[in-house]
Amino acid sequence: MLIARADLPVVATAPRPDPDAILAAAYSAVPDMRLRRLVLPKVAFIPAEIDGSGGQAPLLPDTIQVNPLTYQVMEVSGGFDRSPLSLTRIVMRALHTGDFGGLPVKLVWFSFGLLLTLLVFSGMMIWSKRTLRATAEWRRQRVVREATHA
Repeated sequence: MLIARADLPVVATAPRPDPDAILAAAYSAVPDMRLRRLVLPKVAFIPAEIDGSGGQAPLLPDTIQVNPLTYQVMEVSGGFDRSPLSLTRIVMRALHTGDFGGLPVKLVWFSFGLLLTLLVFSGMMIWSKRTLRATAEWRRQRVVREATHA
């Protein structure tokens, strides 16, 4: 969504958006939101964008667009309003990174990730030892066969 050209002020210098007023407008639209990101516009036609998670679905972020000149909420999207593909992508990312339960869940995710990494390395070591042992046995049998045939 863009800001209409007619709504832009005609001044010599662009007015600076007030982040506190933008956040106040966002919190009035979604009162129980946990702020994740605030993006201030770089161009006059683009609204400020606030990402956060509300109480209705903690895994699904809400996106609020606020006009940085009038501090009016232009659009609230998110939660269950997204497409099924977008919902799947967002939920899978949160589950993949452990980004839904705070530090305890992230520590559990890290522990299991470390365990899986150690399993990969131990499997590589077991495979390497077994392959080296089998190769040495094959060479030994080959040398014995060549010695008996000569």
